[in-house]
Amino acid sequence: MLSNLYFFGFILVSLKLVTGRFYDLKKFFLLGLILALSLSTFYYHFFTEVIFLFIILLIRFKAKILIEIKNNFKYFFVFFLTFLVVSIPFFLNLYLHESEFTIRQCIFNLDW
Repeated sequence: MLSNLYFFGFILVSLKLVTGRFYDLKKFFLLGLILALSLSTFYYHFFTEVIFLFIILLIRFKAKILIEIKNNFKYFFVFFLTFLVVSIPFFLNLYLHESEFTIRQCIFNLDW
Protein backbone atom coordinates (compact mmCIF):
# COMPACT_ATOMS: atom_id res chain seq x y z
CA MET A 1 0.00 0.00 0.00
CA LEU A 2 1.12 3.50 -0.72
CA SER A 3 0.21 4.65 2.77
CA ASN A 4 2.80 2.27 4.25
CA LEU A 5 5.46 3.87 2.06
CA TYR A 6 4.48 7.26 3.47
CA PHE A 7 4.69 5.85 6.98
CA PHE A 8 8.13 4.33 6.43
CA GLY A 9 9.26 7.53 4.72
CA PHE A 10 8.17 9.47 7.79
CA ILE A 11 10.16 7.11 10.01
CA LEU A 12 13.22 7.57 7.78
CA VAL A 13 13.00 11.37 7.81
CA SER A 14 12.37 11.47 11.55
CA LEU A 15 15.39 9.22 12.17
CA LYS A 16 17.51 11.55 10.02
CA LEU A 17 16.08 14.41 12.06
CA VAL A 18 17.16 12.82 15.33
CA THR A 19 20.57 11.47 14.27
CA GLY A 20 21.73 14.33 12.06
CA ARG A 21 21.35 18.08 12.12
CA PHE A 22 17.90 18.80 13.54
CA TYR A 23 17.10 22.04 11.74
CA ASP A 24 17.11 21.57 7.99
CA LEU A 25 14.49 23.08 5.68
CA LYS A 26 14.46 20.00 3.45
CA LYS A 27 13.63 17.70 6.37
CA PHE A 28 10.84 19.92 7.64
CA PHE A 29 9.44 20.27 4.12
CA LEU A 30 9.45 16.47 3.72
CA LEU A 31 7.80 16.00 7.11
CA GLY A 32 4.98 18.36 6.16
CA LEU A 33 4.57 16.68 2.78
CA ILE A 34 4.52 13.16 4.21
CA LEU A 35 2.08 14.12 6.98
CA ALA A 36 -0.34 15.69 4.49
CA LEU A 37 -0.16 12.70 2.16
CA SER A 38 -0.66 10.32 5.09
CA LEU A 39 -3.72 12.27 6.17
CA SER A 40 -5.28 11.94 2.75
CA THR A 41 -4.49 8.24 2.28
CA PHE A 42 -4.74 6.52 5.66
CA TYR A 43 -5.42 8.81 8.60
CA TYR A 44 -4.52 6.17 11.22
CA HIS A 45 -0.89 6.51 10.14
CA PHE A 46 -1.28 10.29 10.30
CA PHE A 47 -2.26 10.22 13.97
CA THR A 48 0.58 7.81 14.74
CA GLU A 49 3.05 10.09 12.95
CA VAL A 50 1.84 13.22 14.76
CA ILE A 51 2.15 11.51 18.15
CA PHE A 52 5.60 10.21 17.21
CA LEU A 53 6.73 13.68 16.10
CA PHE A 54 5.41 15.20 19.33
CA ILE A 55 7.32 12.60 21.35
CA ILE A 56 10.51 13.39 19.42
CA LEU A 57 10.07 17.10 20.16
CA LEU A 58 9.27 16.37 23.80
CA ILE A 59 12.36 14.19 24.27
CA ARG A 60 14.64 16.55 22.36
CA PHE A 61 13.61 19.85 23.97
CA LYS A 62 11.91 18.73 27.19
CA ALA A 63 10.04 21.74 28.66
CA LYS A 64 11.48 24.30 26.23
CA ILE A 65 9.36 23.29 23.23
CA LEU A 66 7.58 26.62 22.88
CA ILE A 67 10.82 28.58 23.19
CA GLU A 68 12.46 26.37 20.57
CA ILE A 69 9.54 26.83 18.18
CA LYS A 70 9.70 30.58 18.71
CA ASN A 71 13.46 30.73 18.10
CA ASN A 72 13.35 28.55 14.97
CA PHE A 73 9.99 29.68 13.64
CA LYS A 74 10.90 29.53 9.95
CA TYR A 75 11.46 25.76 10.03
CA PHE A 76 8.14 25.08 11.71
CA PHE A 77 6.46 27.59 9.40
CA VAL A 78 7.75 25.68 6.37
CA PHE A 79 6.46 22.49 7.99
CA PHE A 80 2.95 23.87 8.61
CA LEU A 81 2.75 25.70 5.28
CA THR A 82 3.71 22.56 3.36
CA PHE A 83 1.19 20.54 5.32
CA LEU A 84 -1.61 23.03 4.66
CA VAL A 85 -0.88 23.49 0.96
CA VAL A 86 -0.71 19.76 0.25
CA SER A 87 -3.75 18.86 2.38
CA ILE A 88 -6.07 21.58 1.01
CA PRO A 89 -7.26 19.41 -1.94
CA PHE A 90 -8.15 16.63 0.50
CA PHE A 91 -10.23 18.96 2.69
CA LEU A 92 -11.90 20.53 -0.36
CA ASN A 93 -12.79 17.07 -1.60
CA LEU A 94 -14.29 16.18 1.78
CA TYR A 95 -16.31 19.39 1.88
CA LEU A 96 -17.50 19.56 -1.72
CA HIS A 97 -18.20 15.94 -2.56
CA GLU A 98 -21.58 14.78 -3.80
CA SER A 99 -24.09 13.70 -1.19
CA GLU A 100 -24.99 10.65 -3.28
CA PHE A 101 -21.43 9.40 -2.90
CA THR A 102 -21.85 9.49 0.87
CA ILE A 103 -25.07 7.50 0.57
CA ARG A 104 -23.34 4.90 -1.62
CA GLN A 105 -20.63 4.55 1.00
CA CYS A 106 -23.33 3.94 3.65
CA ILE A 107 -22.17 6.81 5.85
CA PHE A 108 -24.86 8.18 8.10
CA ASN A 109 -24.96 11.23 10.34
CA LEU A 110 -25.31 10.31 13.98
CA ASP A 111 -27.55 12.70 15.84
CA TRP A 112 -30.19 12.59 18.49
